[in-house]
Amino acid sequence: MGNLTISALIGGQIMSRRRKDEGLLDDIFEMLCVVPAWVGPPVALLFYLVLQFLVPLVLPDGDTELPSLVAGMSRTIALPFAVLVLFAWVFAEIRKWSRRGLLNTQIGMSSIRDLSWQEFEYLVGEAYRRQGYVVEETGSPSGDGGIDLSLRRGAEWVVVQCKQWKARKVGVRPVRELYGVMTSEGATGAILVTCGSFTREAESFAQGKPIKLIGGQDLWDLVRAVKASGGQRSAQAATGTAAPSPRPGPATPAPQARPTTPASQARPTAPPPSARPAAPAPPAGHGASSPHQATATDSTPACPVCGSTMALRTARKGPNPGSQFWGCPKYPNCRGTRPIAG
Repeated sequence: MGNLTISALIGGQIMSRRRKDEGLLDDIFEMLCVVPAWVGPPVALLFYLVLQFLVPLVLPDGDTELPSLVAGMSRTIALPFAVLVLFAWVFAEIRKWSRRGLLNTQIGMSSIRDLSWQEFEYLVGEAYRRQGYVVEETGSPSGDGGIDLSLRRGAEWVVVQCKQWKARKVGVRPVRELYGVMTSEGATGAILVTCGSFTREAESFAQGKPIKLIGGQDLWDLVRAVKASGGQRSAQAATGTAAPSPRPGPATPAPQARPTTPASQARPTAPPPSARPAAPAPPAGHGASSPHQATATDSTPACPVCGSTMALRTARKGPNPGSQFWGCPKYPNCRGTRPIAG
């Protein structure tokens, strides 16, 4: 068997490549390789129902024996053909499993360089399959160049060529040829993958064109990224609308508690209205207050000078230190006072 591994045996040169002489079963196998696993049994059941019931039903009745002959053949092959589809589905799932295992076992560029050219193409295809592309292996069995992979995702169609050159630099000629193939096929982009590196001429030619050059380290970064993502191929990825990961934003600082002022340094506050003494009655003979006076409230008097609501004060000096009186809150601009009714 040579160096061919399980992945090469299962999905190798016989069934994994597109050939001109492919039949219906080959097309079904290739389809089952790119669809979810649950699709296989319903497809087999659909073929059975069509061949067993629908084909004989739609055949016209006539005097000739041909419709009856075709209906009989259709019923005869219905069950065997459905079984063949199930077998193709099983092999397709095994091939997908082997591709996943091939990628998951890579540990660096050293292991990638040890792959055969065929396994190298399988690895690249699986890496893009996990990014949501529908991958079709289209290379020739001899690995002599041309388009090795076809990637489709929505309206995007990318042709891929794999060059497993371990020590060589890929020059500008393969890049030019791939660009010509991309243009003639009408693809939206092209990718050239290699284990080695690219010359400056190749990189200069690819600049400004829908061609992506993936060298050795870039390839390992791609494999490592899809391995880290767990290989999830969701419906969003299949339509090319993978959900972006949120960008980390600056952390919101936690609110800091204000320092508590000790009780001994707390600013004295006016007593509640219920604890304040009643305002004294205006002296007899004064009548109505002047325009600069405000009417006293039920609990707090108004300043006799400016009319502001007064505040309770304590005398620090003078003839009666320590005694309380009503003072204007605008002191020293306003020196209005009132005695506290005894």
